[in-house]
Amino acid sequence: MAKSSESEADKRQVGGGHYKGVPEHLQHWNVVAALGWDYFIGTATKYIWRAGKKDDPVQELEKAVHYLQKKIELLKAERTAQPVMGFSMEKVSVRSKTRVLSVKRGPRG
Repeated sequence: MAKSSESEADKRQVGGGHYKGVPEHLQHWNVVAALGWDYFIGTATKYIWRAGKKDDPVQELEKAVHYLQKKIELLKAERTAQPVMGFSMEKVSVRSKTRVLSVKRGPRG
C-alpha cells in the first residue's frame, strides 16, 4: 500500500487512544479500505486488531467471533441460494470480488 498524506480523519481519534501510535498506513480502517474488506470482515478484524488495547481482550475476541459467525451464515446462505432473514441477495462480480448490489425482500415463510 502506498503511503499517502495523513487524512483529516486519521489525525484524530474519537473515544480513546487504542490506535494512537500506529503508523497511518497501518491504521485498521486504512487496511480495510485498501483490501476492500466488507463490513463483517472489517469489523471482526477491528476487534482482533485492538484486542486488549481498549476493552477486555476476551470480550473483544468474542465480538470478532460473533461478526465472523454472521459472515459465515451469509456465505452459506449464498451457496444454497436461501434468503437470509427473509431477504435475498442480488450479486454482481466487480473486479473478481462479489459485491451486494441490492437487497430485495423475499416471500414471507
